[in-house]
Amino acid sequence: MYSIMHISDLHRYTDSSLSNDEIISSLIQDSRRYVHESPPISLPNAVVVSGDLILGLPLHSPLYPIEIEKQYSLVMEFLSKLAQTFTQNDRSRIIIVPGNHDVDWNRVDGALEEIDCTGKDIETLLAQPNSPYRWSWKERKLFKVINYQLYQERFKYFCDFYSNFYENTNLVFKVDPARNWNLFRLNEGKILLCAFNSCVFNDCYNAFGEIPGDAIAQSDLADSGDYLLKIAVWHHDVQGGPRRSDYLDSATIQILIDKGYRIGLHGHKHISGTVPFTLHTSAEGITAVIIGAGALSADIRHLPHGINRQYNMLQIFDNYEKGRLHVREETVPDVFAPGRLMALGGLSYADLKWDRTQDNQLVNIGRGGGEDIISIEQIEEDVSKGRFDLAISKIQLDRDHLGIYGRQLLSKGLFDAKEWRRLLTFLSSPQNEDELAKMVFAAVSLQDWGVATQLLTGAEDSGRYAPMFLRDLKDMVSAKKRIKQ
Repeated sequence: MYSIMHISDLHRYTDSSLSNDEIISSLIQDSRRYVHESPPISLPNAVVVSGDLILGLPLHSPLYPIEIEKQYSLVMEFLSKLAQTFTQNDRSRIIIVPGNHDVDWNRVDGALEEIDCTGKDIETLLAQPNSPYRWSWKERKLFKVINYQLYQERFKYFCDFYSNFYENTNLVFKVDPARNWNLFRLNEGKILLCAFNSCVFNDCYNAFGEIPGDAIAQSDLADSGDYLLKIAVWHHDVQGGPRRSDYLDSATIQILIDKGYRIGLHGHKHISGTVPFTLHTSAEGITAVIIGAGALSADIRHLPHGINRQYNMLQIFDNYEKGRLHVREETVPDVFAPGRLMALGGLSYADLKWDRTQDNQLVNIGRGGGEDIISIEQIEEDVSKGRFDLAISKIQLDRDHLGIYGRQLLSKGLFDAKEWRRLLTFLSSPQNEDELAKMVFAAVSLQDWGVATQLLTGAEDSGRYAPMFLRDLKDMVSAKKRIKQ
């Protein structure tokens, strides 16, 4: 069994209520309880840190840049002690990615200039691939990136920390902090882990997460070895409500599965949890598991309502096809114990299963890729051209093969086209946060307050959804209802 400690959202800053020593001591004491848990937990062989190492600073802060430097000094001290404690000071088994709090907003500000937005289609400008345009809701102003070199320097302090942390570390693959991906080999080469930067286009005006396709492709081409398991790590979560934009497009997960990744680890949401994702290729449906970690040491004001500080212990069984996720939660200050997987009824652990990569190769989604893929391509075309009834009938006829992807494809198309009635009828009963959010938003758009209330009541009774997520949806329904009345 191979064990990974998955921590995230450290949010270190100089006035934090938690010291580094308090956090390390709490983790040590908790690790001594692992063997007494049922089922027991093995000590970590590696540690994954999925972003938000520091709290960061707002724009034009008078504490900049001294406070940023102090925050990364705190992180260096913490992760150095963590390596000494859990990996015998082997930093090649500590894997780190940046989060949105690691983006230096103050350097972004100097890389932009205000653009006259009179007569401009702002929505179209912002929607361009790799758009240089930024919109400030607070100022009601349009900006454009004019100094890309300075814009890229928003990761300067993170990159300096990253280089210093891995200096003189014996790594199979040389790390490059400025690159959007870095490879690590674990467990004597049986596991390949890729650390992705999901904050490539993230800044003070751009909250969303994204892993560029070329970063995934480059990392895939960088090493063609055979592994029993491939793990991807990034920061942003992959699901969110209608009012959120700061999460990763779930289509990225499909690409990662195609490249052979079977486990994805992230943070950002401050809630531990796991969801399965399936890619349907011309051969079969291939399933991976996506695991989010709660916030290890964020202040209470940054935690979701009803959720405490958390971290994960991921156990990978020797067949590399199954595992177990344990959630550890701060039940009282400075004391971790079995935690809660809210979407799974409050259980402290979940058994996981994923499809093993065959010969490190997957069938790519492309033309002529088999009947299933041809069917998917036809449905994609129907959705793009607004032939929703035809797409629905095809998905229903081929439900066994298309499964989750068919639902995702059509629900997105119906949502984008504002086909609210068809969306509610097609989804019928939500299966995850994304579907619930879409259905509630559809009901609100139709001013069908009864359906919106029924959906939220059923979701709350099921115990499958995080309280903060449901609260956000309720607030949205209440606000929209007040406006309409």
